[in-house]
Amino acid sequence: MLCAPNLARAERTIRSRRDALTALLALALPLSCITPPQTPASDVPPPIKPPTAAPEVMAELDAWTAAARMGIGVNIGNTLDNTTTWETGWGNPPITEDYVKALAAMGFKTIRLPVA
Repeated sequence: MLCAPNLARAERTIRSRRDALTALLALALPLSCITPPQTPASDVPPPIKPPTAAPEVMAELDAWTAAARMGIGVNIGNTLDNTTTWETGWGNPPITEDYVKALAAMGFKTIRLPVA
């Protein structure tokens, strides 16, 4: 059983939580009606065509075998983690098709590009 001071404190806590929840719902309700801007039909990219060749069956590989098959690679890790100036923020070149082709011309067969 709660004594009077504890009961009063519990009632104040319940009231303040109820008031906070009411305020939160009052702010959230108008936001629930917001819809994203519509994209003009001319800006919508065409659908991706499915590949015509049959998909390759995935092989069960251990890490050593997979690494040997990948060959020499390059890590473009952390390039996209700079949120101030994005991919060039730490002095890295922009990741373009020409850049990837240049890496391939240098003999790199694998590129690690984290996308988390």
